[in-house]
Amino acid sequence: MLFSGTPCQIAGLKSFLKHEYQNLILVDIVCHGVSSPKVWEKYICEQEATTGKKIAYVKFRDKASGWKRSTFKHVYTDGTEDSYQPSINPYMMSFKNNSNLRPSCYACSFKGVRRVSDITLGDFWGVDKFMPELFDDMGTSLVFTHSECGEKLVKQISNDGQLVPIDIQTAVKENKAVLMSELPHEKRETFFEKLDTMKLKKLSKKYAYPKLTPYQKLAVFLQRIGVFPLAKKLKDKLIENL
Repeated sequence: MLFSGTPCQIAGLKSFLKHEYQNLILVDIVCHGVSSPKVWEKYICEQEATTGKKIAYVKFRDKASGWKRSTFKHVYTDGTEDSYQPSINPYMMSFKNNSNLRPSCYACSFKGVRRVSDITLGDFWGVDKFMPELFDDMGTSLVFTHSECGEKLVKQISNDGQLVPIDIQTAVKENKAVLMSELPHEKRETFFEKLDTMKLKKLSKKYAYPKLTPYQKLAVFLQRIGVFPLAKKLKDKLIENL
């Protein structure tokens, strides 16, 4: 049996089981934090009310436009889809800017490179700087092993992909979530105080959004008028021709 989850879920499972099982494989992730279920439910309800469609599932990191330009995608039960830039989506901004995380996530007891799991998986942020030969903008993963079982399993699947060893210092250099908890947004308390009385879009814009740079403001404007994808393609084409 393989169980995957956040580091705290892995620790909770092991605490509940009370002893080791040789046929149980535990895989955790490099975790930014976990959103409040109430915020998530509010977001889904408001989106479905706005669109008049039922959401079948959500892709938090859709890579159709690349790993570093991933989008937040709704897939509806009627087969249609909507994609959003994380920088202007109310749920993703309140998540990324640490307004809607659960209180325990701001003081996580399970950070560090040593974990109670067998394997830890995460994104290798910084791969384009440290190992550019591995960067294809479709995603490069970090894999940490913490047990003989984890080491054995990774070796067994090594022929199914490209497995390259790397030192810990480089692996975590641009992956602070491995080692550090996020700090709460300065307006987090107000965010939750207003949660029952304000729409999430307005709430996030007022109490979760950071101050936008001029470039981000332009991206928001282009997204609103529906030409952001075209502008991005033109920019990429210009870079290719340099």
